[in-house]
Amino acid sequence: MHKEVQKKKQAVRECISCGARQPKALMLRITCGGEGEYDPTGRQKGRGAYLCRKKSCMDKAVKSGLITAETAKGLAEAIHVRRFDMLGLGVRAGKVVSGEVQAENAIAGGTAMLCILAEDASPNTRKKFRNKCVFRKVPLIECGTVESLGKAVGKGERSVVCVTDEAFAAMIRSRLTEDEE
Repeated sequence: MHKEVQKKKQAVRECISCGARQPKALMLRITCGGEGEYDPTGRQKGRGAYLCRKKSCMDKAVKSGLITAETAKGLAEAIHVRRFDMLGLGVRAGKVVSGEVQAENAIAGGTAMLCILAEDASPNTRKKFRNKCVFRKVPLIECGTVESLGKAVGKGERSVVCVTDEAFAAMIRSRLTEDEE
């Protein structure tokens, strides 16, 4: 006889800003003691409150006095880091190329499925890659900084990164656009 495998229940938490209920893993924990600091581990002492990863929820929480502007800034940085954490895995798997020359080759060769361009890249670089992506019909997302893109792929500063695997590109695209409400 087979024992039925019981599905593990996920802990659900409610956002202090919008009231939405989501799995705990998708929420940001803030400690309630003192100034209300971001708790990245979810294990700091004291009672905790949870907040959605949406920018609109953070803005509303600051406006209503639930969290400080400094805490909101820390939360925004945590979300920003989370957005790019999969790019490092993609580099190790050979599904991500970085740097202008390699990105140009990937776009021209038809292997680029997604192009990520740093918001603070030079105007000429931004124009060049926008045009290349439009011409080759490669989706383009502008986000992050040259420093954050470089750090995500384990290199120095990078102004452009291309994902060469279609499924991986879809996952990265959804991750990069999920918190932009």
